[in-house]
Amino acid sequence: MKAFVDTNVVLDVILKRFPFYQNSLAVFQLVDQGHIRACLSATTMTTMKTIADALALRWKDFEDAVQYIAASENNADYIVTRNTQDFTSSHIPAVTPEQFIRIIADTEQ
Repeated sequence: MKAFVDTNVVLDVILKRFPFYQNSLAVFQLVDQGHIRACLSATTMTTMKTIADALALRWKDFEDAVQYIAASENNADYIVTRNTQDFTSSHIPAVTPEQFIRIIADTEQ
């Protein structure tokens, strides 16, 4: 039997997200034991790199770290957010939507 494993199941295992961790881990144990074959989407692999890099940052807010890594991987010039204070460690300027609109308006003049 072959199963397609969604990214959220992989993240459940990597991040040990309870209450999902045990069942998600059991799926991978079935693969490891040869009971089933599994496949992943190519995007799962890029997501895993992003997650690993975000974890390495050790930011207080994991989701913000993921957002920053994704922005960095995509060579973003700005992070547009309502919570600019969450990105004080970012090397990419974090601006509010209002600030971003002004920046675009100023560059178009």
